[in-house]
Amino acid sequence: MTKTLYMTFALDNGKKKKIALAEPRDGLADADVRPVMNSMITRHALTPGGAALNAIDSAIVREVKDTKLI
Repeated sequence: MTKTLYMTFALDNGKKKKIALAEPRDGLADADVRPVMNSMITRHALTPGGAALNAIDSAIVREVKDTKLI
């Protein structure tokens, strides 16, 4: 099973930016992710297309299971 953490930010231009991180650790919680996302916003860590990260939109862990057929 493959896991990916998706962190989505609202930008100051009204658009959204999704960042994906492969294989996050098990048991990841709001208290682990929210401070990192807030730090990325306050430190202006990314400026996609010249826009600034403005707010946290969401964070999810997606799990994908591959089933071998042949």
